[in-house]
Amino acid sequence: MEGRVYISSSYMITSLGSGVQENFDAALQGQSGVHMCLDTTKSQNPVMAGIIDPAVFEELSEKYHGSCGLGAYTDAELLAINCVENVVGDAGLPERTGLVIASAKGNVAMLEGRCGAPKTQQVTDLQSELPTQGSKLPQCSENQSGASSRKASCPQHLQENRLNRVGEFFGIDESDVYYISNACISGVSALIFARRMILSGRYDNMIVVGVDVQNRFIISGFASFKSLSPELCRPYDASRCGLNLGEACGAVMLTKTGTSDLVAIDGGSASDDANHISGPSRTGDGLYFAMRDAMSEAGVGPADVDMLQMHGTATAYNDEMESKAAGLAGLSDVPAQSLKPYFGHTMGASGIIETILAAEELKRGIFLGVKGFEELGVPVPLNVSAENRLITNPHHCLKTASGFGGTNAAVLLSFETPAPASAKKTSSALNPVRRVQISQGQVNVDETSVFVSSQTDFHTFSREAFKSREEANMKFYKMDDLCKLGYLASAWLLDGIEYGEEECGIVMSGKYGCLDTDIRHQQIIDSEGDSSASPAVFVYTLPNVVAAEISIRHHIKGENIWFWSEDKTMSDIKKYASILAASRDLKYCIAAHIDFINGDYFAIFELLENTDR
Repeated sequence: MEGRVYISSSYMITSLGSGVQENFDAALQGQSGVHMCLDTTKSQNPVMAGIIDPAVFEELSEKYHGSCGLGAYTDAELLAINCVENVVGDAGLPERTGLVIASAKGNVAMLEGRCGAPKTQQVTDLQSELPTQGSKLPQCSENQSGASSRKASCPQHLQENRLNRVGEFFGIDESDVYYISNACISGVSALIFARRMILSGRYDNMIVVGVDVQNRFIISGFASFKSLSPELCRPYDASRCGLNLGEACGAVMLTKTGTSDLVAIDGGSASDDANHISGPSRTGDGLYFAMRDAMSEAGVGPADVDMLQMHGTATAYNDEMESKAAGLAGLSDVPAQSLKPYFGHTMGASGIIETILAAEELKRGIFLGVKGFEELGVPVPLNVSAENRLITNPHHCLKTASGFGGTNAAVLLSFETPAPASAKKTSSALNPVRRVQISQGQVNVDETSVFVSSQTDFHTFSREAFKSREEANMKFYKMDDLCKLGYLASAWLLDGIEYGEEECGIVMSGKYGCLDTDIRHQQIIDSEGDSSASPAVFVYTLPNVVAAEISIRHHIKGENIWFWSEDKTMSDIKKYASILAASRDLKYCIAAHIDFINGDYFAIFELLENTDR
């Protein structure tokens, strides 16, 4: 992919403040936005977290009140709109600009209080609004403005958690707005996607915004994994005992034209561990693949990297895995950091706000210390320090991210150094090899019916379909229904197909994502309290976990990504598959649309072969 992509402007809101300079200077002074949170609307139990001052939301709510005829904006929407507005500036949106919204959980807080208690209520208000047998969610009317709280009541927001009113606010055509949910790498995934869309010629500019706001849904889920620290998190430290959650929003404008005073994103790649849906690979190979390929795409070797900004959640296995990945990449001696002690783990926003600060570190030649770090506690050496460090004339920073589903991503940032010329193709010709469709008790491969159940209800159908495959994987029965559906579709799709573990990628979309399991998790905590949250349920409240289950079953360690989309023809999905195939030199790419909600199910999977390889 010839050319460069620059970060022309940026803005962020975190628990430390608003704006890039305010946040960087606060971190430089050793301040942290992570404190004990006693707000029971966030968590029924006290929790250390980076929570944005409520006054910020009140101010933004007053500023944007009445701007949308669909009712009051949610907190996540308020943050996203404000950050994008600051990035765009007074000049307004340039022509040929797209918008990418990255979020792990979007507007999921709107589920609270709407899911009822399954043991005491036969049909909840929410369930009555959800589709059955192909019906659609009711639409908002235009007269729903003036809501008494910032929690919008429109059921359409529960449809996808995709923050769709952000694009509407700026008058961006729906076809130019993309919604990515790839767990905690969502922000970095969005940067990689946006960069490729510019280099492919689809857009001249892309606005990328990442946002997540904390609530009982999220905090109770992480608590169920026993992963939360009762004190300030200490990434890579021998005494680390878990992560702190945080909330934030960040936005950047990416452009193909830049000047020497701008930081460029010269490479980016993602991978999957194909190991476990909630734990990282113990070898570090998945993250290493992403780091290696990001550097390779930028024409940069390990000796050229001046800064290594890693994910660093301060959980036992994540930090251990990252140290191994850095070692495999030849980066053990490079100054390394995690910014989580300053803001907490801000999930889908983390990749954006941390990239913004990495760019600032390159410009200033100042590398922020890891607050609270004392003694290295990972198996492979990392060059970590609690002290801020001066780095003379830095040129390159490698930024990484990892998340549930075994997802990993990395981007290579460059400052004041020319990128090597690249002759890489921007897209590949893809030939359809096989098509699988599942709906209403039937599996079709191409135009042939290969399995039919007399029962169309999903539980009976899925059991019968799985047994017909004669597989011995008993983990199938532990999956949520969305993952079972994807697992079955991929089984028929990949029958007899051969590829190397890095030679296959997955591009997935869906209208409802994991909403069905979201409701189940919310029902548990609403009826039994936050402490009753189940890790076996919560891990499936991320739509990208479908791709993870497929990757584990079929040994796929290539890149995967999830988009919220209603388009069952997958026109945009398949276009991006051609870009991904060229970028990663894939042999195959899976394009899929999958939906499961309230017993209604549909899946269409296409296997596409790269004929330009």
